[in-house]
Amino acid sequence: MEDFNLKWSGDLGLELHVADKNFPNAKQYADSLELIKSLNKMGVSDKMALTPHSTKDEDLSGLQAISDGSTGKSELPFLVAAYSGEMGAVLGYSGKQRVIEFFER
Repeated sequence: MEDFNLKWSGDLGLELHVADKNFPNAKQYADSLELIKSLNKMGVSDKMALTPHSTKDEDLSGLQAISDGSTGKSELPFLVAAYSGEMGAVLGYSGKQRVIEFFER
């Protein structure tokens, strides 16, 4: 599994994986751009590390392993949330809408 580059605030570490302009899936790239704009408006973009991906050949299996399973697959944008409290956990949220819902709760 890949190493995560989490940005920590207390017991919560966040990293947002996004598609960059070279990523071959145009929808995932567009969703990544829209999500970044939304997170900037919400004022939460500075609370996470940002990791861009340019090709589907990059190993994203680590993201699949922690996916919340709501979509059955992992696609970008993808939020990694690590909790370091007593029970510690790492969860993943796949897709623009799931990431927005994470921050709206």
